[in-house]
Amino acid sequence: MALVAATPACDGGAEDAAAKEAAETGAIRAALTVGGLRHDVVAVHYKLVAVDATCGDAAIAETTSALEEEALPELALPPGSRVHAGADGLFVVPPGVYRVCATPLSSDGIQNQGETGVDCGGPCAPCGGVSVYSFVDTPADDVGIKSLYDFFSSLGSVSSSQHILFEIVTNEGATAWCSENAAFYVDTYVAQANEGGGSFQSGPWNKYWRVADGPWSGPDTGQYWNYYAASCDESPYSWCAEWDLGGYRWAVMPHHTVTNGESYFDWSYSNGENWVVTIAVGDDRLSTCGF
Repeated sequence: MALVAATPACDGGAEDAAAKEAAETGAIRAALTVGGLRHDVVAVHYKLVAVDATCGDAAIAETTSALEEEALPELALPPGSRVHAGADGLFVVPPGVYRVCATPLSSDGIQNQGETGVDCGGPCAPCGGVSVYSFVDTPADDVGIKSLYDFFSSLGSVSSSQHILFEIVTNEGATAWCSENAAFYVDTYVAQANEGGGSFQSGPWNKYWRVADGPWSGPDTGQYWNYYAASCDESPYSWCAEWDLGGYRWAVMPHHTVTNGESYFDWSYSNGENWVVTIAVGDDRLSTCGF
């Protein structure tokens, strides 16, 4: 059996050491794997003997001690354990020494162990600094024509040091674009709304892209076209952003009332059914774009 801490420390400093000794007294909520099945566990006394930076399955396996393996010969629980009713059973493990895989979160670049965002929320610091606009696209008028404009207007002052994410999730996975200088995109869009639109090229700042759940590529400092308002879709609130970065295109086109909010994808209209279109504006690339 292997115990995995469910409430690890969030400090990514000296606690990141690969191994350390630390005596602990009290109760720790964890997960127990018996015969390939995971169960909730409460160890009423434990000694933390290892801290791992990822807490993945391999790390959990490495932290399993011989004593624990001997205590579970035929999937039996250690003597003296009590079973509580629950969806999958809740076990109380007797006092002892257990190897606990504890992730120092806010530093591993992965959304895990109760976090509500990448390296933030849940047991860690709040996920401040990221604002998100998202809708699920269907062949119906499902996104308000002014909703994107209202979202950007609500952000107040957007800085050139902030990042912006454009993402479309289809049945092929997530295709996304991430760029520095969020202020350019937001300010230009807001300024062009109701003003007839226009075509503007982004500047030579870093831009990244990924296609159909593939790895992120970049940076690319090329200058890509952004078409606002009527230049994109005959609507004062439309926007075709970072056109052709990575060979793909992203757009919100409210003019198409039957397929409101549809997006270009590799030069063609899509019916967009169940596509998820997202824009995020945040203080740094990791929290905004996830890498």
